[in-house]
Amino acid sequence: MPIVNPISVPRTTDPKEVRKWMEKVSALFSYQTYEGVPTNNIVPRWAGDRCLDITNNEWYQSVGTAASTWAIIT
Repeated sequence: MPIVNPISVPRTTDPKEVRKWMEKVSALFSYQTYEGVPTNNIVPRWAGDRCLDITNNEWYQSVGTAASTWAIIT
């Protein structure tokens, strides 16, 4: 799935800009957690974002960018 807002490499060595870039990159390799089904409860950060339902130990992946687009994958 395509990422809605692709991340471009900073064109500077300014520590603040590099830090912002690193935070965006690390978010791509992270996931959200929620106590219960995330559908209509949390908004995905991008299409393809993942969420762990920590109450039921089930994984969800978004197929869009709206709160209603979570689909169970486990």
